Amino acid sequence: MAAPALDTQIQKFTLGGQQSDFAPASGALSGTVSAYPGPWYIERQTLDIHYARVPAEQVWNNLCTTTLSGASTTHANIQSTFLVAYYTATYDTSISYQNFNLSSVQQPQEFTLLAASGDANGVSYGNVTSSTMGPMGSIITSKPYIRRVPYLGTSAQPVVSKTSTGSTFAVIDASSNIPHDATSYMTNYNWWKQTGGRVVIGNGTPDEKHPLVVVALYSIPGAYDTSKEFLVSIRPIVDHIGTRVTNRINYAWPTANIGITGGPEAGEGFSEYDVNRHA
Repeated sequence: MAAPALDTQIQKFTLGGQQSDFAPASGALSGTVSAYPGPWYIERQTLDIHYARVPAEQVWNNLCTTTLSGASTTHANIQSTFLVAYYTATYDTSISYQNFNLSSVQQPQEFTLLAASGDANGVSYGNVTSSTMGPMGSIITSKPYIRRVPYLGTSAQPVVSKTSTGSTFAVIDASSNIPHDATSYMTNYNWWKQTGGRVVIGNGTPDEKHPLVVVALYSIPGAYDTSKEFLVSIRPIVDHIGTRVTNRINYAWPTANIGITGGPEAGEGFSEYDVNRHA
């Protein structure tokens, strides 16, 4: 059972990399002015993820007892919990004429896990450690991917600037299939419990909202507790969302774009993002 509500604290942990063959070149990105004035072509990439764990109820086991004087409902157990998330990803290139002390350099993209000790209501579900994401939190880029090489020309080294803010779920009006601002729904646990991440479109009243989920991340069976989390399950989430950015299969955040069919379109992202730059 969840612990009583307390003030939610944020715990900071380094999220270790899983690639050993992509180490940064020796040297710094800046230093003593030397014989390397450029021009340089510089790439930079970041990804920040904000997540919350939400419940899905065994609605088929709900029991409603009705008499002539009233009715009462007994809720079933939590079937599972899973993560919903939104992100901001960037990729930029630039041309620099600054002096550097090395002819070229690159550093991998590193991440820090900021895990909350409790949910949006301050309820705790066990100890939060470097192996747990907790009920909510963020995974942020603590060191961006940076690559600096000699600039050869725009044909092979274009100057671009891309930003994507997307999410793994959208909120839609049940009666019209029109996207709705999802901000206030992300930690609405009662709403998620009742919908369970199911796609429900049509036959609803105008004020009903339902989720449209691209992917139910890091699903954990039964009621949530931090003892059910393992480090091996956390790192792939970063690469998974990064890959979805590359393939442009997320919803725009906080309100999904409307596609050619009239419903929410999962087309957010940009092809320049590359998970191989993750540490």
